[in-house]
Amino acid sequence: GPKIKLATDSKLAAIQRKNAVERIARLQSKGVIVQEYTHQPLLWAGSKFSLRAFAVIASVNPLIVLYRDGPASRSPLKYRADDFSDKLSHMPNVHREGFNWNMRRPPLQKLQQYLDTNFKSKKGYVDKTLRPSMQAIMADVVRSLVRQRGDRHYWPLPGTMKILCFDFLLDKNFKLYFHETNSNCVVFPGYPHLKGPVQEQTQQAITVDSLLFAEELLYRKKYGLSLKPTSFFRWKELKQSFDLLIDETKK
Repeated sequence: GPKIKLATDSKLAAIQRKNAVERIARLQSKGVIVQEYTHQPLLWAGSKFSLRAFAVIASVNPLIVLYRDGPASRSPLKYRADDFSDKLSHMPNVHREGFNWNMRRPPLQKLQQYLDTNFKSKKGYVDKTLRPSMQAIMADVVRSLVRQRGDRHYWPLPGTMKILCFDFLLDKNFKLYFHETNSNCVVFPGYPHLKGPVQEQTQQAITVDSLLFAEELLYRKKYGLSLKPTSFFRWKELKQSFDLLIDETKK
């Protein structure tokens, strides 16, 4: 693209610096609102919540990525928009003992049950709208991150499998917001005695089932077998734990 050349003229440079200082001063005097949508989140039984999902990058060439629902995270306390005295009402992903732990980490389908009861127009929303929207965003993000061999930012490294977690939020109008992604994925916080069935099933899928898939993938590459995930020996069991997010194998 075109190169941008900074002004060398001393007077012009001085004007640019003055404008920048004035702009910063205006922002500081007014304050800056960050992520305003969190002010009107969709509430789950009065609690603010976020949604987590996992992407397992099993292969870069061809690109094969698996998708797994993660648990929702509900704030320990009821949400109060204008009260910041207790931040626990604003932080759905806080890791803290107590507060009915398993109820605060429900599976995604529990959200649909809540919507069926409280939002009659949202029948089938999770399967028909929410999950496909999350998956579309995740696929775009993964493709933007992955680099092929020869790129100096080649990632993930050869022979490795990468797990990414994605966090989303919904506002009161059911608009979906992609919050963040990272590779430091916590399936459950560091309280072993607080693990619930959702966390245990997710941990099994992420740490065991995905490795079995990667193992068979390497075997198939070595012996020239089809890399189509649906042809894998373990696919019948694997599809109980994962959906295919991206499959760029040849037909």
